[in-house]
Amino acid sequence: MLAERPTHRRGTIGSACWFRRNNSNRVLFATNISYTIQVSSDMATWNSGPAYTAQIGPPIDNGDGTQTITVQNLVPVNSATNLFIRVEISHP
Repeated sequence: MLAERPTHRRGTIGSACWFRRNNSNRVLFATNISYTIQVSSDMATWNSGPAYTAQIGPPIDNGDGTQTITVQNLVPVNSATNLFIRVEISHP
């Protein structure tokens, strides 16, 4: 399993999601995989990068070759009517 469906939590500053990824320290699965967190208010235009999201804390080692990553949306909740977060997984 490379990634599972993100878990979402809505807060007052923004939303956070958790997802699992391959632990780069343990090569058990495919390598050279990139994970990009994207946010949108309309599911048509997606934005990513440090102006939109930030990782919260260090990755958590799950002990099975994966890590749990927590990412916070930096757009305040009350400035967007709708808020969607997705994880784009790519392999060159």
